Amino acid sequence: MKRIYLIILSLILVVVLLHIEFIIHETYAPLTVLVVVKDPAGNPLINATCFSDIITANFNITKKPLTALSSVYDYVDPNWGYVKVGYDKGYYLLNTTLEKYKGNYEFRIVCYAPSMSGVTYTIINNTDKNCELRNNGQFLIC
Repeated sequence: MKRIYLIILSLILVVVLLHIEFIIHETYAPLTVLVVVKDPAGNPLINATCFSDIITANFNITKKPLTALSSVYDYVDPNWGYVKVGYDKGYYLLNTTLEKYKGNYEFRIVCYAPSMSGVTYTIINNTDKNCELRNNGQFLIC
């Protein structure tokens, strides 16, 4: 009888561990995306106009505006060490509204220079992010 309890307990433990493993490795779309926009010389571009198309299997959003941040430190913790001191300008925030979304997604981000002298274009999707995931995949910094 003791052996049966031990086998049942072992099976329950294995099932719980497998369940935890699957939960840990689930990937979700980011809730927010931070994008830094630079001019051709590599300087942060302030006062750009940025829009994003959000494409998923369930819905599409076109020309969603990004919010210009006066400083990236308004949004992220300065202790992360991601941004060098003095380089906190030129960041734009996209709230994706994709809370707990697990399917395919694509963000097409377009930013126009204030004088319309230049355009930057970035594509981010679930297979090619070209960005750094932060805060347990909650947001991307590009």
